[in-house]
Amino acid sequence: MSKNLFLDRRTFLVDYHHNIDLDGEILKSIITAIFPVCSGINLEYFFGRIDPSKYGSGTKLPHNVTGNIGIMNGRMSDLRPGLAEQMTEIHDPIRLTFIFAVDKKFLDKVLTQLPWTKDLIDHHWFFIYYIEDQKLYSYNDPWLTPIMWEDAVIKKISDPLSYSSNISFVNAPLALIDKTILKN
Repeated sequence: MSKNLFLDRRTFLVDYHHNIDLDGEILKSIITAIFPVCSGINLEYFFGRIDPSKYGSGTKLPHNVTGNIGIMNGRMSDLRPGLAEQMTEIHDPIRLTFIFAVDKKFLDKVLTQLPWTKDLIDHHWFFIYYIEDQKLYSYNDPWLTPIMWEDAVIKKISDPLSYSSNISFVNAPLALIDKTILKN
């Protein structure tokens, strides 16, 4: 699934085998781990890039470590939240995208068992796609027309600007949960 796909160091690849996870417990534990972690990392970079002086910690030139709990500008400022500008300047402020290589019915079953995910999904804190019958579907926006997975990969490699932001994976931080990642 990810063979020959340029993911630009923005991807968490999770090896998942749907055929041995009949009750969804393995996928549930994967989601429980990656949704908060990936979302937290993505949001740190997202907000730190949008307004580095307010949501980030500004430039790190005048930073001082304070009591091993945070950083300050100089010696008389408040603690600074977020990441330094030097860490976020090469990142695009974009939403996280999860792609699951499982059918919608199975994904629905697992996400229903995790009620804390409902607000995150409903309010578009990240995008979720799933692959069913070799087509890529939007979980957040089911009205979007599905596309063939191979077409998305080919289009991405040959012309990254041709898809809308909801479908393009060129610059998106991405978590790909797939059963075939390690295959050649």
